[in-house]
Amino acid sequence: MYLETSKISQPEDKDIKIWRYLDIPKFLSIIDKSALFFSRAKYFSDQLEGSIPQSKGQINLNKYFGRVSDVMYSDDGSAHEWYSDHYLFRNIAYVCCFHMNPIESVLLWSSYAQDNKGVAIQSTFNRLCNCFHVDGENTENIGVVKYIDYSPESSETIDVLKWATLPLLYKRKNFEHERELRAIIPFPPSVFPKGGELSKEILDNFPKGLSIPVDLDILIEKIYLAPSSPSWKMDLLNSILKKYNVNKEILHSALDQTPII
Repeated sequence: MYLETSKISQPEDKDIKIWRYLDIPKFLSIIDKSALFFSRAKYFSDQLEGSIPQSKGQINLNKYFGRVSDVMYSDDGSAHEWYSDHYLFRNIAYVCCFHMNPIESVLLWSSYAQDNKGVAIQSTFNRLCNCFHVDGENTENIGVVKYIDYSPESSETIDVLKWATLPLLYKRKNFEHERELRAIIPFPPSVFPKGGELSKEILDNFPKGLSIPVDLDILIEKIYLAPSSPSWKMDLLNSILKKYNVNKEILHSALDQTPII
């Protein structure tokens, strides 16, 4: 169930187009399961995912408000890894990422649908918010990623008091081209210990990802084929969608447009 919160940034235009670029197997998995795959933040390739800036201002803020549990600070002001808030939430939280853009992105096509063999699900912010089942056991928060300077020389900070999982909505400026929107499940009940203590051993056994049920009719506005896709691929995918009673339009990429002259 989507839970709106004023603690995180959301797009001003609630009908802004969002895109999820996928290879064919991942797309078919969404159709087959009627579910979005949420990846565990721990396994993101960027090591600074879910962390806080190294700036002195951030370190002093965390010390002052006691935002680090069961850790001791080293002489240089840095915190030990285990049980620091950002380490904990990076391990617990699950994330599903979308690209915000009114048009297709050449860079995202090449990054997530290699060799022009993939598809893109085009949705909107509102559609994403409304596609989760209201009686689902998970709580999904959706927010816009902000891109900041993480270097020690930076003065930028993340207000971890505002929302404990907020660092997962910040990334390095190097990734600014992604224009990312994230759906986050901070505490998935299906994997969280009931009444027991959370330990490093329990965290190590958390799954790498979760398939979260969604209403595909609400989520999907249109489906786009990767540039240069052959016509038979559209026929095949239309046939598959028909078998799953998914009545959505499949379009060739606008990047396939031919010149007038």
